[in-house]
Amino acid sequence: MNGLVPKQTLWTKARFGEDVIIANLDSGVWPESESFRDEGMGPIPTAWKGICQNEHDQRKLIGARYFHKGREAIAGPLNSTSSNSPRDTGGHGTHTLSIAGGAFAPSAAAFISFAGGGSAKGGAPRARVAAYKVCWPEAESGLLTCSSADILAGILSAVRDGADVISISASTSPTEVASLADDVIAVGSFRAVKNGIAVVASAGNLGPMAGTVANNAPWVITVAASAMDRDWASYVCFNEDQCLKNMGKTHGSTTKPSTLIVLVGGENIKGSNVAQYKSDWTLISPKGKSYSLDSLPKGKLYPFISSKEAKSANASSEQAKYCMVGSLHPKKVKGKIVVCTRGNSAVVEKGEAVKLAGGAGMVLVNNATTGDDLTAFFHVLPATHISYSDGLKLLSYIQSNELPVGCILPPKVELHKRPSPVMADFSSQGPNKITPEILKPDITAPGVNIVAAFTEGVGSTGYDFDMRRFPFYVQSGTSMSCPHVSGIVALLKNVHPDWSPSAIKSAIMTTARVQDNKGESIKNTSLAKATPFNYGSGHVWPNRAMDPGLIYDTNITDYLNFLCAIGYNSSQIAVFEFYSCPSNPPAPEDLNYPSITVPNLGSGSITVTRRVKNVGAPSTYMARVRSPKGVSVLVDPERITFEKIDEEKVFQIVLRQKVRKPIKDYAFGSLTWYDGKHLVRSPIVVKS
Repeated sequence: MNGLVPKQTLWTKARFGEDVIIANLDSGVWPESESFRDEGMGPIPTAWKGICQNEHDQRKLIGARYFHKGREAIAGPLNSTSSNSPRDTGGHGTHTLSIAGGAFAPSAAAFISFAGGGSAKGGAPRARVAAYKVCWPEAESGLLTCSSADILAGILSAVRDGADVISISASTSPTEVASLADDVIAVGSFRAVKNGIAVVASAGNLGPMAGTVANNAPWVITVAASAMDRDWASYVCFNEDQCLKNMGKTHGSTTKPSTLIVLVGGENIKGSNVAQYKSDWTLISPKGKSYSLDSLPKGKLYPFISSKEAKSANASSEQAKYCMVGSLHPKKVKGKIVVCTRGNSAVVEKGEAVKLAGGAGMVLVNNATTGDDLTAFFHVLPATHISYSDGLKLLSYIQSNELPVGCILPPKVELHKRPSPVMADFSSQGPNKITPEILKPDITAPGVNIVAAFTEGVGSTGYDFDMRRFPFYVQSGTSMSCPHVSGIVALLKNVHPDWSPSAIKSAIMTTARVQDNKGESIKNTSLAKATPFNYGSGHVWPNRAMDPGLIYDTNITDYLNFLCAIGYNSSQIAVFEFYSCPSNPPAPEDLNYPSITVPNLGSGSITVTRRVKNVGAPSTYMARVRSPKGVSVLVDPERITFEKIDEEKVFQIVLRQKVRKPIKDYAFGSLTWYDGKHLVRSPIVVKS
């Protein structure tokens, strides 16, 4: 608050993550970024064995390695300019690493005008960081590819180097692996966890389809993505005067103008856009080209035109609908705001198509699939992004008016958005198809419109036509939510150096919240109620995680017995560790996990066993149950008393399907242990 950090916060108690080492497996790093400056940092921890390949060592960024043999075995040699360096030429790795452990970077507000003052910073800003480049941009598409061999080599290198936390903003689709033994992230992270290193990984970006969640190993912390209470949005007004009058009155907003479409004679529409347009800032590209980032002039109205109506003679209606480059007729587009549909080409490329045809601005309209999911983009011209339903209103306005006109005003930051958090549509969802006895994802964290460091080695969007360089950038994905949790893990490592990776995971999961800032259940972008398949245990709550009261601790033998219980043979288990399965291993539902999942309850009942360890003062806990619909839940015992720290107690949960109201699919509930201070909550997921 007001630039001051209260003494009782996790940040303060953890000394901002001082000297904890975060290893990031991604596309490398841009070492010169302000997020990795090392002013005021002491000597590198003596236990660290890592190096900076072909780069200069410093005290913040203490490791940088690259791995490309797997990539080259599949696709041939990389070009010489990028193959022999851990430097980031795609931006993704710099972004994710700075989210996890970036230092305070005050200049972010100067480069990203929507930052609203303050500094960009990572979750653990005093942590040491190391980059392991295992993902490489493709020459033609610019998309990152990460070979399994390189990922595994990167994880094992981070383990040998002495990392404390490993952050992996990558995943393999669950359709591509038949078992955990086929998943290199699962295999490599098992080695890391065995060595006391917590591993955090992305849930994937294949939502909103069910069953798409990745990184399903129970020893990995799997992170979904949600939107936070910061937004770049406009106001709904009925004329330009009213919009301008109301611009400064939104709760918590800055004084910059807002992004909106003013429809003269029609209903005004709320839009979203990154506020890169700033009248006092001109961006110079490496080739010396000047980019003016001014917005459309105030008070001037522009004609609207649907991109399909602006079709060039040699283009199809479909190409024009999606504003493909070359599909728009300059005479029809010049000086107008063009309405383009999302899909079939990159968003920034659509803006370039409008710009090349002489358009004054662009309105990007979601298609039916993307619905109400709005993302802030770095457009190359004045633009805004609106929902599918609002797009239908805008197109109706254009079609029903002889001269449809309006304007796009520059964006404005809104804080304290309600409701928040809201689950991102792109975030991959459960159920877990690889090990259905384990609820995945585990947790959700901010992953929409995240401001963080970026490479200056390429244009901001990766396209040849866009030569802009931004030292800070905005990106969305579970790639961004993952390092948020990695930073929190680093903080918890400092506060509780004796905690195991599973203890840290338990503390994060059992203290998460499932209500938004309106006190209601977390929702998705269509404002329908989300479930644990969206958010796992809930939205991460860092300050509560440092004092969870009880934890569900799990060791390597527990994990190996789990693999035995789900039927893995000796060859599959040997991929993780040579181990002889006991003749009667515990049931897979009995893995001491912080969530409870029964994928096949049947018509009878099942008893699930858990073990909790006291990590707080002596206390007595009472069980509170919210039963899944159609299921009765009995906890035995209902009261547990702990007389000392690290004392462990076992309890059982009996789940029985109700005869009169049987469940038809999945049902959700929760078990919470409460002692008057701590709430230790576990989601319950049951399928008949």
